[in-house]
Amino acid sequence: MLSTWNGIPIAYDIVPANTDEKIASEGILEMVASSDIYADKGFISADWQTAMSSDKPLRVYADRTGNHIWTLTRDNQHLQHSHSLKRFISRVRSAC
Repeated sequence: MLSTWNGIPIAYDIVPANTDEKIASEGILEMVASSDIYADKGFISADWQTAMSSDKPLRVYADRTGNHIWTLTRDNQHLQHSHSLKRFISRVRSAC
């Protein structure tokens, strides 16, 4: 499900419970354009982030939709966000 800052659903899909979140989200993410999307820990995957990110070589998704997906990083990940971005994403997640 994709929702606004206020928690109002704007796109959703019903899939079997054993479906990977990243696979299930692909159709939903196509319904919005030019948006910053803040995702939960189920979307922390280097391969998936690379394929979906506008600042990486495999930018097919980002070029098509203009969306940028943000997630928190794990402590052991090589590339880390700035402290202020981590704080912002945490605030967004706790407000929803």
